[in-house]
Amino acid sequence: MSKPTVELLRRECAGVDEQLITQHIERLDRSYYELFTLPSVRQHLQALAGLNREHPVEVQIETLDDGQIGVTVLAVDYPGLFSLISGVFTASGFCILEGHIYTYGRIPRSAVRSRRRIRPLRKPAREDLTKRRRIIDHFIGTVDKEIDAAAWAESVRQRLHSVVMLLAEGRGDAAKRHVNEMVTAKLIDQPRMQHAVLSPTQLEIDEQPAGGGGGDEDAAPTAVTRIRVAGQDNPAFLYTLT
Repeated sequence: MSKPTVELLRRECAGVDEQLITQHIERLDRSYYELFTLPSVRQHLQALAGLNREHPVEVQIETLDDGQIGVTVLAVDYPGLFSLISGVFTASGFCILEGHIYTYGRIPRSAVRSRRRIRPLRKPAREDLTKRRRIIDHFIGTVDKEIDAAAWAESVRQRLHSVVMLLAEGRGDAAKRHVNEMVTAKLIDQPRMQHAVLSPTQLEIDEQPAGGGGGDEDAAPTAVTRIRVAGQDNPAFLYTLT
């Protein structure tokens, strides 16, 4: 689908704040709307609208027609969050086959300057989560067929919630330790490979300046760094890389 109008999403998402709807349209690249259908976008907006201090992440899990599992993580963004998400997936036995990662683009500097003309005299006692960017990370993968799907899904939700809650509380180091412990416990249970050889990995980095090719002229200009990694897959590879 093409980028919808504010009026269309306002009709589709009754009760969702219009400011969030506007941000969802203006700060997400066009490729997001090419991937997801209107019902999915509606579900994402409703989930993002429900995020708060006590519930900073929503995890949508579905079983696809081919037996694979789709997991969409919708959350307030924090430094290192993507790495921690991949670590939780490793600890949960989720083998990622495909991923689409979206983060709200940054607000143009002119808009930021205009908002800073009036400043509060005191720093708010609690962080205003509405000022943080949002993420919509969508993954497709598989789990062991012997695993109970419902119990697995609930476990993933609880693990991600505990990690993002630590980030929301400003305890980033504790979140990293928590995920490291989960990943370590999972890897200890993995059968050791006989005569394992570390295969070479190719890494390509392409830095595109703000307004460069591949972007969306409707979104705020944002510099983009594209990293292409080619190599043999190993347990916790994505978590280790990020």
